[in-house]
Amino acid sequence: MFEVRDLDLSARIGRIRTNHGEIETPAFLPVIHPVKQSIHPELIKKMGFDAVMTNSYITLKRYGDTAIERGIHSIIDFDGAVMTDSGGYQVLEYGDVDTNPLEVANFQESIKSDFAIILDRPTGVKSNWDDAEQSVIKTLESCKLTLDNLEERHSIWIGPVQGGRHLDLVNLSARKVSEMDFDMFALGSPTEVMERYDFALLAEMIIAAKNSLPVEKPFHLFGLGHPLPLSLAVALGCDTFDSASYMLYARNNRYMTENGTKRIDDLEYLPCACRMCSLHSIEDIRTMEPDEKETTIAMHNLYMLKKEVEATKQAIREGRLWEYVGVRARAHPNLWAAFEIMAKNSSLFESYTPSFKSKGLMLSSYPDNLRPEITRYSNRIIEYLNSIRDRPLLIIPEGYTKPFLSSSLFDKSIKELIDSQPITIGYISMGLGFVPGELSDIYPLSQIVATKSLESDPRIVDDTMIKLKRQMDALAPTKRFLVEDRRLADGVRSLLRNVVNPYLTFSLKSGRELSDHLVTIKSSL
Repeated sequence: MFEVRDLDLSARIGRIRTNHGEIETPAFLPVIHPVKQSIHPELIKKMGFDAVMTNSYITLKRYGDTAIERGIHSIIDFDGAVMTDSGGYQVLEYGDVDTNPLEVANFQESIKSDFAIILDRPTGVKSNWDDAEQSVIKTLESCKLTLDNLEERHSIWIGPVQGGRHLDLVNLSARKVSEMDFDMFALGSPTEVMERYDFALLAEMIIAAKNSLPVEKPFHLFGLGHPLPLSLAVALGCDTFDSASYMLYARNNRYMTENGTKRIDDLEYLPCACRMCSLHSIEDIRTMEPDEKETTIAMHNLYMLKKEVEATKQAIREGRLWEYVGVRARAHPNLWAAFEIMAKNSSLFESYTPSFKSKGLMLSSYPDNLRPEITRYSNRIIEYLNSIRDRPLLIIPEGYTKPFLSSSLFDKSIKELIDSQPITIGYISMGLGFVPGELSDIYPLSQIVATKSLESDPRIVDDTMIKLKRQMDALAPTKRFLVEDRRLADGVRSLLRNVVNPYLTFSLKSGRELSDHLVTIKSSL
């Protein structure tokens, strides 16, 4: 059912096979009202959306047996894949619905939904722990009742994870639902969290759920309908999303941009080149009749969501999703807080991040030093350093030429020193710590572009110090020689002296001086 083609962080470009064709993930599913449609579904399909979402509960109450006779694709006039919600949103809004889990489940099968969802009990963002626990229990009961009693099963069945802001309950819910025979999983109740721009909590909820779900099955995020947090959610492992935001925003004259939402009346220019914005000026849109204005803005919003999905996919293909999420995160403080949470959990993404990429790493600021490629190096280098322990150690400046072995500092004098006896020679890189010269031309060590400002960030200096201490313990050098690079910030030079604790320290002004220092070092071995 689900085939993965590309990976980066916890994101994947994949294909989900449905009864009405394949959809490529990550995918945004516009929510279509089964009765009132301002934008015809055929137009949504032409825009490039291969799947949509609609509400089976409203369909049941409005059409009844007619929907069973015609099927949901005919009812909404859409020939691609259709996901149907069960009425869980209505439960969250109104407290209950006039149906039961088994009725709405069999109805979804009868109307030939491609993706069907259990009638769950969503956890409100304000729910206390006891109420949240009840929503988890009732949702799990609904899951079991439905799966045990389905009259037929042709749809892709989605198991919802509840618990809201109570992460222990999210984890419990995910563990329990993962034990059931679902084809796909979803995180319930995040809409209110996103409406509050609490992206940090959203990140924690996704991580708590994903940690306990099988990675081989797709993961849906209910209610994500804005470009701003989309790439973050994809990086954390969300494959599909749904929302009616494109239309709801338009009804309030709210115009989506990559970095936030603007009101039409506040704009002097249209910062977009989509089809709608290319055909109209801001004045045109302002003076439209209400229905036409709503449809025009909604179409633009859909184009923005489509553009963000495609840009995120391209970042995955290029192995640059970390950089892309970092750029997006700088647009809003709450999203930056979520990016930092992602970074602190980067070890979770290490196994899904390719070991080799065609692009190098861009280290601009904290928390770039925590990205999975750096975490992988920090873990693997210890094993290698243990294999070359109990040797003399010489640390010299990295130099400007990459790889390190091609640097003018790494001249024949150093090669003669290496040939004369076993000695470990390398350099210090901010965020990585010690880099042995013989490994400096492998990925990603020779393909890192870093800003000078890393040296002045105390969080990166502290992180480098911790890594360097572990590395020195693994090396256990018999003697330590340090050739200081005067280009380094004073704090970094102090770090090196304190952590490396050299037997002899030299200061380097030119490459010629290094040759003189090597004579002294050789006589001291």
